[in-house]
Amino acid sequence: ALNFDLYVNTSKLSKEAIQGFSVMEIAKLIQWPSVLRMIILTPVVEEFVFRGLLFSVILARTKKLNWTSVFLPNIIFGLFHLINIPSTKFSVVYVLLQILLGVIVGTYYSIHLVYCRNLYEGMVLHFFNNFLSSLLPQSSSFSELINFTFVLQCLFC
Repeated sequence: ALNFDLYVNTSKLSKEAIQGFSVMEIAKLIQWPSVLRMIILTPVVEEFVFRGLLFSVILARTKKLNWTSVFLPNIIFGLFHLINIPSTKFSVVYVLLQILLGVIVGTYYSIHLVYCRNLYEGMVLHFFNNFLSSLLPQSSSFSELINFTFVLQCLFC
């Protein structure tokens, strides 16, 4: 089930009431602009900015693939997720996990870009990553998030 706080307008209904809804009833409540923004638009923009622009500029200036050119743009990418802390939709633990995984997964996308010379493949991977992260529980329990994330990563890879 998708994370209700991210995609479904629950302001007039309790989560318990929604749990009993059919798929068709939930589909009527889904905030499709939020789904498109988080799963489609955000990965396109982030890949263009962090891999297409920032990583490429740093790589061009360093003139070789090294720790600085690979990790600096991805540390910035991970820290960029700090913008989610003021949101009531994300726990601090969830945002910290976004930062950590942003650096790790972003580094993979950068290396993938160097070897495949294709930004669009990274975007597709990013689409799947954002979709899978939308399935994470809203718990602020670090162990619950890590266990769930590990299962998703194993299924995805």
